[in-house]
Amino acid sequence: MEQVISINVARLVPRQRNLQSVLKPILQLIQFYLQETQHYILLLHSFRLTIFPQILGTFARVFELTIDKMFQRFRTQGCKGLGVVLAEGVVALDCLRHYCFIGASKALMSSVLRPLKTMESLQNGA
Repeated sequence: MEQVISINVARLVPRQRNLQSVLKPILQLIQFYLQETQHYILLLHSFRLTIFPQILGTFARVFELTIDKMFQRFRTQGCKGLGVVLAEGVVALDCLRHYCFIGASKALMSSVLRPLKTMESLQNGA
């Protein structure tokens, strides 16, 4: 299960802008998952076993193809084969993965996914 913690460091009072303040909620979440399994185990058991592995496998395959293509371009063209656009494409895939697993539309990059009509495709079963 993936959790996202957003910390706007600029909004922290100056004396609390330190590594300890940033790490505290992350460590508390880790502690929760290690010690309070009874609170989330039912959620894990609610996934239909026939569907979840397919979703995970599909995303793994998409990432494999994407990363393999990037590596191939790097081998043939060096640093010139890797550009910002290609890296942003991988970021867009990661944001889409994040959305599909946790449903948080905040993770989506509307500047990329809206023109591609990605969400419409997902809603129509693409």
